[in-house]
Amino acid sequence: MSELYRAIDSLMTAGTGSDIGIRVFVSPLEFELPPPIFSPDDLSATVRSYQETLVRLWQSDSLPEEITAAPTWSAPVPEGEWRNLDPEHLIPLFVRTDESIDGVIYEIQCPGSWWGSCDALERVLAPERLALSARFAADLHTVFPEGAKILHLFESSTSPHENHYFANQVRRTSPDFRYWALDPDAAKDECDLIRAHSYSGLVSEDMFRIRLHQLAVGQVRFDLPPIPIFDQKAAMALPFDPDYKRHFDDAQRAVFPYTALLRDNHVILETGERASINDLLRRPDGERAYMLKYAGLDTTRNWGARGVVALRELLEQDMAPLLETLTQDATRNEPWILQAEVESLGEVTVQEPDGTARIETSNLKINHFLGPTRSLGKLLQASPGRVRWNARTVLSLVREPDDAAR
Repeated sequence: MSELYRAIDSLMTAGTGSDIGIRVFVSPLEFELPPPIFSPDDLSATVRSYQETLVRLWQSDSLPEEITAAPTWSAPVPEGEWRNLDPEHLIPLFVRTDESIDGVIYEIQCPGSWWGSCDALERVLAPERLALSARFAADLHTVFPEGAKILHLFESSTSPHENHYFANQVRRTSPDFRYWALDPDAAKDECDLIRAHSYSGLVSEDMFRIRLHQLAVGQVRFDLPPIPIFDQKAAMALPFDPDYKRHFDDAQRAVFPYTALLRDNHVILETGERASINDLLRRPDGERAYMLKYAGLDTTRNWGARGVVALRELLEQDMAPLLETLTQDATRNEPWILQAEVESLGEVTVQEPDGTARIETSNLKINHFLGPTRSLGKLLQASPGRVRWNARTVLSLVREPDDAAR
């Protein structure tokens, strides 16, 4: 094993009790990003304003039925005074977006994955840089100036070992932040911040109803918030929806690709045309540059990009089963969205575990880490496939033109 992989693995396994290190390939070189369409901090502020609008729509019971009627697949959120809090206290604190290399967001996750891997890569490849866990802790101090006791539901994440690693780096960087099950002075019933990676994992936590009361009186914060809308993709269609676009501004629309809700297996395209999915599937490739995404709360389909279909790549024999699934889901109030395809192809330098290097052309995605006050940095993910990480995925640190992430 090369020194690079040995160093990263040693960091990620030390103190976690896990033998799992980095699970993907690594680039030894920083990827040079082109000038972004939006400055990182402006984009962060736009995402937060978009999320505040979603909370206000939720509080006023103004969301479309495609979102409110979607099955939660777990206990529904109880009513309570916490629902009337200022939206600032009900939006996510930390998110990770999926972006094109020029900064168009096609997915938002709270908190998302790769935080630990990014931190480890920075500590090994850019030791002069303040690591992501330190930037995270600094931004968390803006919410909890005196520190906080944190309950992180690690097992609701894609990579529990990576989140254990990141939590350990946070608590070593800033002793003001203590974690239940890692620090003896952090009792489970005294936690100030509850972190989860899925809505279903959050609401099944032992003290969830008690914590909602604590939220109402300002004793606790949630990240993921206890609102179903932040764990489903359907809300991304609202800035473009004819009935809802008035609630959003042009700056919010500009950061997303065009997105539409499926209604009766029909969508409204960018042109204003109403088209059936069956019709779209029969059009030439150039007119099928869309991604069809399951947009509900079923973790068997929204976890790990399972319910994502590239229409241009769909084979003839797969069209009928897809249409049948869409029809069945419509009867179960399971939402789907159609999103304009976002693709970033490019070359990345890859180091194999044995130390040999190669250059590979892949689909490039930026994992952009955002905190409550600013952008916290970016990590490149290069994969042969379109969406989900796989055995050939490569992670690379990035160098931004304005050096904003340093």
